[in-house]
Amino acid sequence: MKIKQKDKEQKQEKRKVLDEEAKLKIKQKDKEQKQEKRKVLDEEAKLKIKQKDKEQKQEKRKVLDEEAKIRLKQKNKEQKQEKRKVLDEEAKIRLKQKDKEQKQEKRKALDEEAKIRLKQKDKEQKQEKRKVLDEEAKIRLKQKNKEQKQEKRKVLDEEAKTKIKQKDKEQKEEKRKTLDEEAKSNTRKKTRNQMKEQRAARTSEADNAIQTFLQMIKQGPAYICSVCHRLMYRECVVLYNENVFTTYV
Repeated sequence: MKIKQKDKEQKQEKRKVLDEEAKLKIKQKDKEQKQEKRKVLDEEAKLKIKQKDKEQKQEKRKVLDEEAKIRLKQKNKEQKQEKRKVLDEEAKIRLKQKDKEQKQEKRKALDEEAKIRLKQKDKEQKQEKRKVLDEEAKIRLKQKNKEQKQEKRKVLDEEAKTKIKQKDKEQKEEKRKTLDEEAKSNTRKKTRNQMKEQRAARTSEADNAIQTFLQMIKQGPAYICSVCHRLMYRECVVLYNENVFTTYV
C-alpha cells in the first residue's frame, strides 16, 4: 500500500508541471487502460470496482465548496447527455426507467420533510424548463402530463380517486386565493369557456346520434314481415330467401 501511495504521489507531482493538453491526453489514456482492464473482469468484480469508484467520488466531493460541487454536477449532467445522444430509442427508454427507479429508491429512505423539499425542488426545475418553451411545446407537455395522470388514476380504487380529486380541488382554491381580481376574472372566464366547449361537444354528439337515427328510419316503415305481416323499418328486417327454408323441409 505504501509503494502504491508513493507511486500515486509521484504521478501527481509529474502532472503538475504539464500543460492542459498533456494532462487531458494522460487522463484519456488512463481511462482507456481502466476500461481495458475491466473488460476481462467478471460481473461481481465489476460491481465492486463500480461501487469503489462511486465512494471515492463521494469522498472527493465532500471537501469541495458549493460552487465547485455545482460545476461538477453540471459537468456530469452534460457527460450523461452526450452519452445518451448516441443511444437508440429502446436504450434511452431503459436508461430513463432505471434513473426513475434509482430516484424512487433514494426517496424512500428520506424523511417527510426532505421529501417535501425535494418535491418542491423538482417542481421549480420543471417550471424553469417550461419558461423557455414555446406555446406549442407547452401545450404538448401539458397534454402529456394530463394523459399520464389519467393513466395513473385508472388503476386506483374509488377511495384513492376521491382523495386525489379533493386534493386537486383544495390546490386550485389555494392558488385562486393568491390571485388578484383581474386574474380571478380571467380564471372564471376560462372555466366558463371550457364548460361551454364541453357542453357543445356533448350537444354535437347527441345531434350526430339523432341524425344517424333519423337517417336510418328515413325509409319506412315500408317492409312487410313474412310471418306477422307487420310494417317494419329496413334496419329491422332481413331478406327472406325461400330456397334456404325449403332445403330444410
